[in-house]
Amino acid sequence: MAYIFGYPQSKPLRKDIISLAILMAGPLVASILVYDAVNGRLWGLLSSAAVGAGLAGIMILSYVKLYPHSLQRVFKPQLFAKNIRQDRTVVDELARLEDDWFLFNDIVLELFNVEHLLIGAGGVFVLAKVRHFGRLAQRDGILVAGEEPLEVLTTKTWRSCHLISILLRKWFKVEHLPQPILLAEREQIGDCREFDGIQIMVLEDVAHRLAQCPQTLDNNTAMALAKFVKERYAPNR
Repeated sequence: MAYIFGYPQSKPLRKDIISLAILMAGPLVASILVYDAVNGRLWGLLSSAAVGAGLAGIMILSYVKLYPHSLQRVFKPQLFAKNIRQDRTVVDELARLEDDWFLFNDIVLELFNVEHLLIGAGGVFVLAKVRHFGRLAQRDGILVAGEEPLEVLTTKTWRSCHLISILLRKWFKVEHLPQPILLAEREQIGDCREFDGIQIMVLEDVAHRLAQCPQTLDNNTAMALAKFVKERYAPNR
């Protein structure tokens, strides 16, 4: 059984509220300092409000980018619960791999949120789910699900792969580009099984395919990378 870090679960809403409250403390302090610096004049009040609003907007956008499920938890609880169930299904399936595989779920690598990161002697894989309905197809160089473009998803997945490649080169002196994989329903995929180097697969086929992968990384490198990710990016998982 593969080692699992960060099993998907519905954490209490208060944790998100506390995190946002801490983030908002920065813009509030900045606004007070600006207001105090101009001795409370009207234009100073407007300036401090503008500074606070701008910083707050940046903080919120960054938080949502790093933790995309946070707003769903508040405004779309049913969709949030559905996504958690999907994540658990993926983890339960990939857990069938041998114990020389390491699976990290919902982690933040620098500024990129990674849904599932799989590390083993067979290589490094970044997995993301197609959460939109509709048949997959390529239109004008963009992958779509029905009428919904998936450009953001494919770009983010590739960027995560290149970031991990840089980490491998910097810390382990290993040249290895992780393989991106998109997970979709069987009826969605049809003949669209690859896009821009990204493999598109049904979840049930992933574990079997990865188990057949030839050795790409030596065991020591795979274990060292997994330890590095755990200690640096998932210390509480």
